[in-house]
Amino acid sequence: MRNLPVISTFLMLSFCFSVQAKPWKLNPEQIYQKIIQATGVYKPVPIKLTIQEGQAGLDLSDPRNPQLRMDQKLLNLAEEMGTKGEAFLAFFMAHQAAFYYNDLGSKPTFFALSNHPKSKGAIIDADRLGVIYAHLAGYPMVNHFVDFLKAVYQAYDQGRDGFYKERLQFAKKYTLELEKFFLVFETANYLTIIDTLVDQSHLYNYVIQSYKGQKIYNNAGVNQFKLYLSKLEEDSLRPDFYYPITLDVKADPHEVTRGEIGGNDNTKVDQRFRQSLQYFENALKADPNYAPAYLNLACLQSARAEVDAAKAVQLLSQAKANAQRALELADKVAAKEIAYQTLVTNAKVMLAIITFQENKSTNQRKANKMLVPLLTKQKDFVELNWRIINNRPPGEIRNFEKINPDDPSEQIVGIALDNAAKRGKCLDNSDKKYLNGDAKAHLKVEVDKDQGIVIYLEKIPQQKAPKTTIAHKIVLVQQSKLIYFLKTLPAYGGTTTYTSKEITPVKLGDNYQKISRIYGLPRQQRSGTLASVGHTFKIYRGRQIIFQLNRQFNLTSWLIYEVVPSEK
Repeated sequence: MRNLPVISTFLMLSFCFSVQAKPWKLNPEQIYQKIIQATGVYKPVPIKLTIQEGQAGLDLSDPRNPQLRMDQKLLNLAEEMGTKGEAFLAFFMAHQAAFYYNDLGSKPTFFALSNHPKSKGAIIDADRLGVIYAHLAGYPMVNHFVDFLKAVYQAYDQGRDGFYKERLQFAKKYTLELEKFFLVFETANYLTIIDTLVDQSHLYNYVIQSYKGQKIYNNAGVNQFKLYLSKLEEDSLRPDFYYPITLDVKADPHEVTRGEIGGNDNTKVDQRFRQSLQYFENALKADPNYAPAYLNLACLQSARAEVDAAKAVQLLSQAKANAQRALELADKVAAKEIAYQTLVTNAKVMLAIITFQENKSTNQRKANKMLVPLLTKQKDFVELNWRIINNRPPGEIRNFEKINPDDPSEQIVGIALDNAAKRGKCLDNSDKKYLNGDAKAHLKVEVDKDQGIVIYLEKIPQQKAPKTTIAHKIVLVQQSKLIYFLKTLPAYGGTTTYTSKEITPVKLGDNYQKISRIYGLPRQQRSGTLASVGHTFKIYRGRQIIFQLNRQFNLTSWLIYEVVPSEK
């Protein structure tokens, strides 16, 4: 097999970080699997990871057996870096994988083997994709990219030639581009969560310029699915069930499927169904092993079967196959990836729903038997659908969302988004400044000039040192309309605003049982619960607050929002 001498030499040289870090135990196989999943690209012959002394880099000499070789000395180096070592190792793996999964047309290498523009261009492309794959696999790289390149060149004495400087320039440029990429995708996801019933095509199209992969298409499909359910409700055709449609809030990147997510002004029910179906199918073209898209297809086909009696048998057959495939795929990784246990449960919920739909008069007991072992004390998709199947509609739930005119507005870090004077408290901005384009921000993205779509990001630090960022404020300007989002980050130490003499406010880590005692349950039950990989969102539209819960239904973050309509 062909060796890659430059990479091998690069990895065999000694290296020492100035920081005396405690050795950090790495799991190369786990990191690698996350990187491959994050590529968003499917190939019939996957790369195999091997660890052996003296060789490193991607070996494509045998097309039937592509291998990514990792040298033990590289692993030792990464462990010396502490927690940053995971990101460093993920970046190297992702950089090499980018050559294979994106057909960069050059021999896989980390340093330039020649001055040929094509070779250097491929390395820079791999840099960019490597950062995206690593970051979106859960190993933050956007703010470390430039530093890692500098450290590697210095440590391995590769010289400071013209290509090195060119590479750093591109690294700085990509860092800013990727920050914008994540901000737009995050905003599109928030809009889908709050169910503004707005087609997010402009935002998804912006993202898809860098990445045509499974998660973009999946989330665009979720948006269209929710619009589809809304149209059914307008036509008094609402399905009975609570579908665990699954938003993937982690994101991933690069070209697979051609074509864009087109804006669709035609709001006919059939067109929404077909558009959602197409997006989920595109997600599976990008990755045939992407479990969330299979689950969402099952939800969509099940919902369609409720209102299309002529095709119900065919639709339910397809839905069952897709739900079963989602269960099989999620079950394979659930032991290692706890987040996927939520998806396993929701796939089982869908199988119970479909079983009941196949014959509602005879299959009630069978569907009930499938759901009962999954029941917990939480108001999740299991409990909600168990009520439907057992003729216990949510109308029995009397603890609906508590809305009292005398209750204080929700606030995070002292900002109340429904108070115009307080919305811009962080950087002294006003609605007018956002609309005029004069607002201060840590990041500003012009998504679509023709449509007047701009997104601002403000990072809010805690006041005491060290000034850790504890919240993000995102402001979307779209054709003179403003939508504000304010979200807590893991370091946030405050509580929710809901207060009374008898009630202790909610804080991060609290269980949803406590939250539901204070806030009640989402009044719009059917659209008040949304799933993601590893999380459940509880959406309180009356108070405009969203709780993000982990698999144990403990609070990991909350978000408040405010929609300021266009001036008449």
